[in-house]
Amino acid sequence: MIRKAPSRAVRQTPSPAATRPVSALQDAADASPATRALRTLQTKAQGAAQSGTTAPLQLKSRQTVSGEFLNGGYAANMTIGFFGHHIALNGHDNLAAVRTHAARNPPPQTNTVIMDAHALKTGLAAGAWADLGNAWRVTTAGNVTLQDTTKAPGPFNGSFPGNAALLPPATTGADADRFTVANGVVTAVTDATQQEVANAVAQIGAYPPGTKKDRRRDYRKRLVEAINAARTAAAEAGQAAWVTGNFSQIGATPVANNPAVTTLAQINAIAKRQAQVSVRVDKDSGNIFHYGA
Repeated sequence: MIRKAPSRAVRQTPSPAATRPVSALQDAADASPATRALRTLQTKAQGAAQSGTTAPLQLKSRQTVSGEFLNGGYAANMTIGFFGHHIALNGHDNLAAVRTHAARNPPPQTNTVIMDAHALKTGLAAGAWADLGNAWRVTTAGNVTLQDTTKAPGPFNGSFPGNAALLPPATTGADADRFTVANGVVTAVTDATQQEVANAVAQIGAYPPGTKKDRRRDYRKRLVEAINAARTAAAEAGQAAWVTGNFSQIGATPVANNPAVTTLAQINAIAKRQAQVSVRVDKDSGNIFHYGA
């Protein structure tokens, strides 16, 4: 009779990982760079979902942001603060520069206004991009039109005067109802003061004799134009006085108590300067910020 030798079980040594508690394994997984990155994205997505917005789960590339500069319209990519503080909002003249300066709250003593957002974004798209980690510092490829404004000491004296309220043009026969004529002289026009009408009549002459409709229509047209021209001139004089009363310099030119700068045309003729501009561009949103903001 053949006896079997007793079997011996092979003793296996457990791996170090198997001897670790489950919590230690989880801690190691949590500490991995991949897990941390995933959780960061999940946190951003959850926060965005709670706020009703879509989270930017991937940083924008330089090419994407540069393309948005060129295709995004006037205000796209501009943060509210940068746009309101450093971009001329109401045109490209010096009046727009001082109005932009005055709109800051509180207004600084000096302010540099970029006169053309289109030119700025075009210059940035082709400019020098320095990587700052979560943003770029971008310098325009060429010079951009700027205007420096210096506020006079103290608070602003009054608010900016608005543009003139103009009468509608007189171009048709139906416009005759707006005019009152006595003894061949226009004495009243709807929505105009008697003094405005008198000044306009003194400028262009009395009502034309005769009954031809085209002559009367032409006269009414010229009369309204004279009233509107006077209103525009008065409004521009008020705007010029506000500028010279609230700003000491535009660029390097003194404007307060300067007899050579008294009209809006003279104010807008003060030369602007040309320089490169540097801004900070956020990689997450592609928005343009003032550098260092």
